[in-house]
Amino acid sequence: MTTPALFEKYPTPDALAEATADEVYDYISSVTFANNKSDYLVRMAKLLKTRYRGNIPADADKLQKLPGVGRKTAHVILATLFNKPVLAVDTHVARVSDRIGLTTGAGTPLETEEQLLLHTPQDVLPKMSHWLILHVVIYAQLKRQKCGKCEIREICRHYNTGE
Repeated sequence: MTTPALFEKYPTPDALAEATADEVYDYISSVTFANNKSDYLVRMAKLLKTRYRGNIPADADKLQKLPGVGRKTAHVILATLFNKPVLAVDTHVARVSDRIGLTTGAGTPLETEEQLLLHTPQDVLPKMSHWLILHVVIYAQLKRQKCGKCEIREICRHYNTGE
C-alpha cells in the first residue's frame, strides 16, 4: 500500500538518494519500524548511487551489505528481479513448510532453506517462497485454516496427522 506513492515520488535509487529519512518517513509511516526503514532506504539508495551507479547488484553478499538488507530480503530481490535459484525464507515459509511436510521441524529460517533446497528443482526455486506464502494466505492461516478445500491435503502432514 505504501510503495505506489513512494515509487512515484522516488522512481530511481538516485532520486531516493536525494531524499531525507524524514521525507521518506512520510510515505512509509504506516509500516512497522518506519523510522529505521526510512533511514535504511535513504542510506541504501546513496550506496547504490555511489557504489553501484544506481544499479541493484545481482549478488547476495553485495545486497546484504546494503543498509536494512538481510538474507531474506536479498533472496527476494535475487529471485524476483533476477530469477536466481534462491529461496527467501521467513517465519511464514518456515511454518507452512513444516506444517505440510516439506521440512521436518527446522528450527531456523536457514535450516528450513537448507532442507527445502535438497528437494526443490532449481527452476522452481525463484517461485517457491511466493507459492508457500500464497498457500498460507489462501489455506493455512493459523486462525482460519481451510484444509478441506486445499488441493494438496492428500499429501499434507498436518491434514493427515493433525501435527
